[in-house]
Amino acid sequence: MCRSSAILLTIYGGKRFLVVVDDYDIASLIRHALHSERWQLIDRVWPGVDKLGARTVDVHVGRLRVKLGKVGEQIGTVFGVV
Repeated sequence: MCRSSAILLTIYGGKRFLVVVDDYDIASLIRHALHSERWQLIDRVWPGVDKLGARTVDVHVGRLRVKLGKVGEQIGTVFGVV
């Protein structure tokens, strides 16, 4: 089975959500950090995989926002931070 096709049931804030493993890993990382840069997420969720672009992270974070509904609204994006 492909890693990203595995489904996990996770409970957050008393609610249950079904998410793919990659989305779960991203949620775990951003939940425990004030902020995370794209390259940090790529390195930790997909270690050793070359040529993953920023768009990969955008897609997974976007999916998380939709799946988590109101909870997902707490996931923000900051542009231009150096």
